[in-house]
Amino acid sequence: MSGVVIGREGVEELRPRMWKNIQDIRRLLKMRTEQPIKWEGEKRTEDRVR
Repeated sequence: MSGVVIGREGVEELRPRMWKNIQDIRRLLKMRTEQPIKWEGEKRTEDRVR
């Protein structure tokens, strides 16, 4: 659970860098596809809302 929070904060911090380096976007997309941690985090948040 803590990993999911850190991941979200990291994405927000890397937003300004994305505009400068397009290659970073492709790398982040690859990491997201390889690591389905975000999907699990979203499902958990949905369960909490319900």
